[in-house]
Amino acid sequence: MMGDEANARTAFQRARQLNEDFPQKNECNQCLAVLAIDAKTAGADTRAWLEKRVANQPNDPIALARLAAIYQREGTIDKAIATYQAVLQANPQNAMAMVNLARLYAPQDPQKAFNLVKAAYKLTPNDPLVTHTLGRLAFLTGDYEWSLNLLQLTTQVQPQNPEVLYDLGEAFYSVGRVPDARIAVQNALQTGAAFSRTNEAERFLAMTDLADKPAQALTAQSQVGEILKSAPDYVPALMVKAAIAEQKPDLATAERTYEDVLNRYPDFAPAQKQLAILYAKDPNNNTQAYALAVKARKAFPDDPEVAKTLGIIVFRQGDYPRAANLLQESARQKNQDAELMYYMGMAQYHLKNRVQSKTSLQRALDLNLSGTEAVEARRILAELK
Repeated sequence: MMGDEANARTAFQRARQLNEDFPQKNECNQCLAVLAIDAKTAGADTRAWLEKRVANQPNDPIALARLAAIYQREGTIDKAIATYQAVLQANPQNAMAMVNLARLYAPQDPQKAFNLVKAAYKLTPNDPLVTHTLGRLAFLTGDYEWSLNLLQLTTQVQPQNPEVLYDLGEAFYSVGRVPDARIAVQNALQTGAAFSRTNEAERFLAMTDLADKPAQALTAQSQVGEILKSAPDYVPALMVKAAIAEQKPDLATAERTYEDVLNRYPDFAPAQKQLAILYAKDPNNNTQAYALAVKARKAFPDDPEVAKTLGIIVFRQGDYPRAANLLQESARQKNQDAELMYYMGMAQYHLKNRVQSKTSLQRALDLNLSGTEAVEARRILAELK
């Protein structure tokens, strides 16, 4: 009645060994017959036998669970849900019934499914199936950090389960850990085990590869469009779309697309970085750009583009010492960037570092600085002579 099938089977078998003829022999044999049923392969005759069994014994949790699993396999979802609910009426602490019922709820009501599996997790926190299911549902309901933690725990127990590895990859990706995500998905494909989402995994790897290769992404524009028609919030394809827009350049589309990414995955650092860079091009977006650049800086502490963007933003805010430090850090890797050298020279000018300012501003002009920035650089250089 507690759903402890292994110990129940042992006890029933021992009862028969001790006495071949005892008052409960028929019920003992019936219970053993239920325990022997494999719901994955059971046919119509077995289903009919179980239906008769639960009609006579409506509180038999194992018979109900087997019958529910058969209904679920056959696609009679309403019957499966009703039968799993009956299992929980017989035993409200049947964690496996909770998990299976949650899987049926998930397509239409992921939050309801999530709450049900959380209850199962409290009962059996060390069961990898429960932990995996909860991790997947946490992802579907937007709790990406907890999803990642749960799925990492699951892979410690099931390191060769491709379904777990793929879910782990998606969880890594949702928080912006793209290299870790790609490794997990590649591992899912390489396990050699049966894997229901092979096509999804291959698509994920293809799109995440293109997102880092903007020039190649241009040739995949139609493919990306087709993916987004059927899955408009599919972030790997959105990232490629944004990269293509930047290449054209169509910066307005790129901005909107990165915003769509962050609506889906608020902590997706690659989109935070790119959107901060785009926002920073317009001083009117300084507040939004700063918030994103600070987040991107935490995720990419050594990225010269992030350092440059944050340096320009804080320069506009009047924080010249911080701006100079950030821009100097960026310049160690980006010494061919005219805009960077200009802002560094201007920060040095405001800090009264005349020699350094002259060097940086002249370097910016030598790198073909243009527009109003070039005019301002020449004005300051004339003042510093």
